[in-house]
Amino acid sequence: MATHDTLTLCPFVKHPFSECVIKTITGSSIPQITRFCMADYPLCPVYQKEHGIYEINDACKVPLQTFQHASET
Repeated sequence: MATHDTLTLCPFVKHPFSECVIKTITGSSIPQITRFCMADYPLCPVYQKEHGIYEINDACKVPLQTFQHASET
């Protein structure tokens, strides 16, 4: 019996945000595309920004936005 692996893609691959790396495919953007436009799309800085996630993402070490927590003000 043959098994088929499935490929998980970002739900916005077909209609990407203006900042998505997939909009401008170059040799240097391929590593980001293969990481952030596939199974790891929840870790993508653009995806997180569009979904209001502003914490620093430890998995990819990308600071998404500098902010202060309400408890720090």
